[in-house]
Amino acid sequence: MSLELLANVLGVVSVAVSTAIYANQKRVEMKNNTIVSVKLILVDNSYEVSLPLKMLRKDVSRAEMLGRLGMIPMRQKGARFAIKSLFSQALMDEIIKVQLGATNVVTIPCTREEIEQFDLPNS
Repeated sequence: MSLELLANVLGVVSVAVSTAIYANQKRVEMKNNTIVSVKLILVDNSYEVSLPLKMLRKDVSRAEMLGRLGMIPMRQKGARFAIKSLFSQALMDEIIKVQLGATNVVTIPCTREEIEQFDLPNS
């Protein structure tokens, strides 16, 4: 095999590999930039509230979720929110599902009192 032929084959292979890597990076970027919504849902699944906080999949973490929940106005001005399930493995499982792309919604189980502490128009 001549050196010229080998160089041509390596060039074609390099282009194919580069194209595959670029396509994969674009796919991952699109997936990471997917909008994720957050819902508070009663533990018996009879009622849910979509929160006014949409996040990019790449930003979904427990810390970011707590920070954004803290930005929602409270019915009792100056109060800090309290949601017991924020400390559960179930929430971490929800976050992992979102991060892996299995779902585009984080659902946080709540009691009615936990939902009603927020000053939301639809609660």
